[in-house]
Amino acid sequence: MNLLGLLIGFVLLPFIQLQTLALSVRTANIRQVSAVENLHFSVDAKQLDVLSNFQLEFKLSNEQRRIRLNLQPSRNIVSPLTEVRYLRPGETSGSLERPLESSTLLFKGDAIVSDDGGRTWRKAGWARIIIRPQIQPHLFEGAFSLDGDHHHVSLDSNYRKTRLAEDPTLPESTSPYMVVWSESNMVQNNYDGRISQRSASSESPCAAEGFGSRPNSSQRNSPGNEDDQWANYTMTSHRRQQGGFNPIDTIGSTDGCPTTRVVALLGVAADCTYTAGFDSLEDARANIISQVNIASQIYEDTFNISLAIRNLTISDASCPTGSTESTPWNIPCSANVDVSGRLGLFSNWRGTVRDSNAAWTLLTTCSAGSTVGMAWINSICRRGSRWGGTAASTNVVVRTSSEWQVMAHELAHNFGAAHDCTSNDCSSGGTQDCCPLSESSCSAEGRYIMNPSVGQRIREFSPCTIGTICTSIGRGLIDTSCLVSEDDAPDINDSQCGNGIVEPGESCDCGGAEECATNSCCNPSTCQLLPNAACDPAIDACCTDQCQIASRGLICRESSGICDLEETCDGTSSQCPEDTQDSDTCGDDGGNSRDNESGDNNGGGSVGSWFDDNRTVVIAVSASVGGLILVAIFFTAMFYFRQRRRKIET
Repeated sequence: MNLLGLLIGFVLLPFIQLQTLALSVRTANIRQVSAVENLHFSVDAKQLDVLSNFQLEFKLSNEQRRIRLNLQPSRNIVSPLTEVRYLRPGETSGSLERPLESSTLLFKGDAIVSDDGGRTWRKAGWARIIIRPQIQPHLFEGAFSLDGDHHHVSLDSNYRKTRLAEDPTLPESTSPYMVVWSESNMVQNNYDGRISQRSASSESPCAAEGFGSRPNSSQRNSPGNEDDQWANYTMTSHRRQQGGFNPIDTIGSTDGCPTTRVVALLGVAADCTYTAGFDSLEDARANIISQVNIASQIYEDTFNISLAIRNLTISDASCPTGSTESTPWNIPCSANVDVSGRLGLFSNWRGTVRDSNAAWTLLTTCSAGSTVGMAWINSICRRGSRWGGTAASTNVVVRTSSEWQVMAHELAHNFGAAHDCTSNDCSSGGTQDCCPLSESSCSAEGRYIMNPSVGQRIREFSPCTIGTICTSIGRGLIDTSCLVSEDDAPDINDSQCGNGIVEPGESCDCGGAEECATNSCCNPSTCQLLPNAACDPAIDACCTDQCQIASRGLICRESSGICDLEETCDGTSSQCPEDTQDSDTCGDDGGNSRDNESGDNNGGGSVGSWFDDNRTVVIAVSASVGGLILVAIFFTAMFYFRQRRRKIET
């Protein structure tokens, strides 16, 4: 990134419109559903663990070709550092449960096919799946791609709960089974797919409201929003030119996107209506993780950004009778709170949560008409604040059969993407708010993920979306400081909290509950500092017993000798300064160098130093060499006297 770009981004960043919201609507129906047949695992399915590498082979009931998935662990999606909280009835903050990764069999890999009965195979795409051993060892869900056609895999029970009235029905069975449908087998319905945005005078039920000054009483028109900052903002159009560039100029450009893989840490919360759509909390959790796993594939392939769940909050299936201050977004469906209202409640809550996540997603089943998603644009990495003018990086996703696509769509809004232009946009002159197909063509024809509606054959991001997000990243027009390198991101190999070792993602680790009984600074369940604790004296040398940073001048490391200086706390950090030596008295290497001692300029001092430092070796070698010399002298003398005697005798 050049210096001018950095300066432009720094100046423009506070003024980029974060307030615009976008909606996604489902307008396509599933035309055909297939069953998974002749399933074969290359290993014993009961022996699978999170580090397994294996193959799945099967066919679909309406096809002759064989499908094989070559699978390896999906390492970053969940880890021992993933925090899972269950909000049970009567709880305000939820109970924290770990570990998560040992029970989550999550995999990714390649999809290959055989069109001739298994004689030859060819690579056809990617695969992302989760094994469901809690139900049956041979059941899995997820998605795979064959020649660009995305195939969704679901248990029959989950399919029934997300199907629309026009979607195919499934036969009943006493045992769970897997079904598959593809993007090519979806058909558009008659909804026009247009997206409305609210102006100050609009009465649209799908209206989007934004930040402004603190609302007065006449503007408080939704339950529980007396402290809500969402009710007094006039929507403005999403003109990308105001962000410093025209999207037409960057169509298809990947300049600015990461050249090495980075990870976006996510927070995900499921409200009570979402959890109620599953048979158990475990089923809800598995579905959430699976959706993120699939969405990550698209982000990795397109932007070199993978997704990882850092925080997961799952509400109990029984909705509370009223909203709570701790989780105001966990409420039943209501005509008084539409998707926009839920996003407002969720964003306000997210502003009170301290973390470094790139975004938070609220999962729900409460839609408003055809609306299945909403997000703040240009908000990635932003926590927001209760009365600040910055939107939190949040989005709302309504559960559908295309959930992972809606999730990818809404997260792209957080990254700064607008909707792709539709034919309606192009004919009505509304192209200032959308992304065109090319410099010469307006409508993207509903072929890409940022289409305003979930339709058929939607498989990837459009060239305009790619150029918009990559350029925004490269020019610093969006904040990406929260993205971490893949090496720094937690994965399934990370050690667990409670082992007494502070590892990436942990603020402290005093061991288990018994070992931590006398530690008032560290939470043994989360390996994070307790509220009001700034440090932990068990691991921080400049930390007091009151869990606060020690005052300046406190000795934190004693001197170990004449050439070793003692170190003292600086009053600002809990860490003891680096161990240093007294170079003035003992030389730059702490007294081992003799370069400053008397000697000539050809290195005499250095030679003397070597002998001093290796005195034992010198003595041993000298003794050995001296002994050999004496032996040689003895035999030489003997030889000399013997030769002399012979001369005398002759």
